Amino acid sequence: MREETRLWVRQAEEDMITAKENLKSGRFYASAFFSQQAAEKALRGMHLEKKREPYLRHNLVEIADAVNAPSKIKRACRFLNPQYAVSRYPDAAGGLPADAYDEFLAKTIMESAATVIA
Repeated sequence: MREETRLWVRQAEEDMITAKENLKSGRFYASAFFSQQAAEKALRGMHLEKKREPYLRHNLVEIADAVNAPSKIKRACRFLNPQYAVSRYPDAAGGLPADAYDEFLAKTIMESAATVIA
């Protein structure tokens, strides 16, 4: 594995730790955001490893397509993609992002991210 790839994967792992800590403390919107970020960084690392160039957009489905990820990962990416905005912006969440997430949803998002990272 290239050093650049290793850094992206390592940060993905760190983001998953942060997602878990936020889940434990009841910050479900933050857990959702960091789960999405972990998946994105893992995919970016995979893209760098396979294509030898960075992927400049934030669309997880596009990145998964670019690296020919299996359908299981693409399915997880479709679920994770909206979390990038919904977990942070009131206009995307239709209200306060902190109110848009509960423990069940945050856990489900984290499981999807773990699927991508694995």
